Amino acid sequence: MRSVAPAFADVCPLCRQLEGKFSNVKMTSEHFNTAGRDVKTGLTAAVIVSQWTWAATLLQSSNVAWNFGISGPFWYAAGASIQVLLFGVLAIEVKRKSPNCHTFLEMVKARWGKAAHFLFTYYAFATNLIVTSMLILGGGDCMAATSGMNVYLASFLIPITVLTYTVMGGLKATFLASYIHTAIIFVGLVLFVTWTYVINDCPETPFGQIPTEQCNSIGSASAMYERLAFISALDPVKIGTSATPGAHHGPAAPDPDGGSFNRGGSYLTMLSLSGLEFGVINIVGNFGTVFVDQSYWQSAIAASPASAHKGYLLGGLVWFTIPFALATSLGLAGNALNVKLSAKEAGRGLVPPASASVMMGQGGGNLRDHLTPVPLAHPHTKPDPDLTLTWPQP
Repeated sequence: MRSVAPAFADVCPLCRQLEGKFSNVKMTSEHFNTAGRDVKTGLTAAVIVSQWTWAATLLQSSNVAWNFGISGPFWYAAGASIQVLLFGVLAIEVKRKSPNCHTFLEMVKARWGKAAHFLFTYYAFATNLIVTSMLILGGGDCMAATSGMNVYLASFLIPITVLTYTVMGGLKATFLASYIHTAIIFVGLVLFVTWTYVINDCPETPFGQIPTEQCNSIGSASAMYERLAFISALDPVKIGTSATPGAHHGPAAPDPDGGSFNRGGSYLTMLSLSGLEFGVINIVGNFGTVFVDQSYWQSAIAASPASAHKGYLLGGLVWFTIPFALATSLGLAGNALNVKLSAKEAGRGLVPPASASVMMGQGGGNLRDHLTPVPLAHPHTKPDPDLTLTWPQP
């Protein structure tokens, strides 16, 4: 982050100035807050992906994979894609019925009056406060755990960088930053999925002999399957690891009676009661998170009429791959490689950097932390509401 973030603070306003020079676009107050209302499908989709890529998308999605197995990534990704796909319907209605609005609060006031306007303003501010706090605190904690950076310093650096290019370039600069962030995140996803399921740097062991060195690679889907089946079949009491800090042996999603909420205690089943419960909570809770967050409305407002619904549909489908790919690689690898993690550490979102550190060395954890998650998952998530939440109401 210390090297990437300042670059965005310079590049994004520069791109905005080049647009103004060669496209004859004047930076008026209207354009600053709406990006000209002519953003096309591809950029709209990239912005939607980046707005919905929170710290939890990259950190907690792996935590549910670590706890529930393969059902966790599916319910996380599917349960949070529905809202964005359905928001495309609202995007169409915004362009049809309120093409000149700046915030969804303007529409609330015009339709339901001042009382509803004040109520939804409170909900909008509360949503942004809670989400922004979660992003900054989660990001700072993850960076501190993997790189040794002071957590308070990390928490200050994240919003300062965003503030710089947002003030200098307006909404269009945040869209350009989102596009670049999303591209980098997908490069990171390809890297970690490839490292998990393709690369195997373990020394060859002749058939019938016991390996003399610990193997910290997986290398194939079949090896992942075998390792997860082996870990879930272990009895921590018999092998003496029930009191070992960080050991995660035994069935997936254990219940208080010593059994499992997963069919057969397997990490490799979709028949998981805990996973289903998480999926229901994820679906219901995310409706409020999306529909009262001004950043999603702002993307609809900034999009061209022909591109609004297409951008949301494409963005929702593309976003699905981010938590699903990361959780089914680094999340499951945390169990398959028997990474030393306690439930508390996993709940803090440390499964991905811990797994990357085991497979790729200490540099892998730092690479995962700096290339994909926090500094890139934060800046493109919350600049839009900061621009438009307090726009004067008519």
